[in-house]
Amino acid sequence: ADVAAGEPYFEDAFFIGTNLLPARRDIERFRRRHGPAQGSVQIGIKYPHAVFRDSVLRKLFAANPGVRLILVVRDPIDWLESTYRFYDVAEVAPPSFKDHALGRDSAHRALRVHSSEVHFSLWIARLWSFGYQRRQVYLLHQDM
Repeated sequence: ADVAAGEPYFEDAFFIGTNLLPARRDIERFRRRHGPAQGSVQIGIKYPHAVFRDSVLRKLFAANPGVRLILVVRDPIDWLESTYRFYDVAEVAPPSFKDHALGRDSAHRALRVHSSEVHFSLWIARLWSFGYQRRQVYLLHQDM
C-alpha cells in the first residue's frame, strides 16, 4: 500500500472488518494497484497477522475455499525485536522492551500479544480446524 497517499497500511485491510466479503470499491482499488490476473499469474493479499485472527481465516476460506496461504516464520527473538521496532512505524511511544516482550503494554495491547503469538506451530496447526487442507498451506522460514 502507498501509505504516503493515505491508503490503508495493509492492502488487504478489507478482510479485517465485519463484512464477509470486501466492498466493491476496495476490490477495484486492489485491482487498480495490481492489475488483473493474467494466465497462470495469481494475485494475493499480504496480511501478516491473518494467522492470528479467526475472523480473517474464516472469511478467506469462505470467500475462496481453494485459497493458498504462504506463511513466513522467523526466529522468535528476531521477530520480537522487529515488532518492537514497529512502535516507531506506528508513531507510538514504546513501552520498555521487557513489557513489550511479556505483553504488559496495556496501552497498546492491540499491536502484539507475543506471549501467545510466538507459538507459531500452534497457530499453524489450528488452520485445519477452519477447513484448510495441508496442500493449501506453504510454510517458509525466514533466516535473518
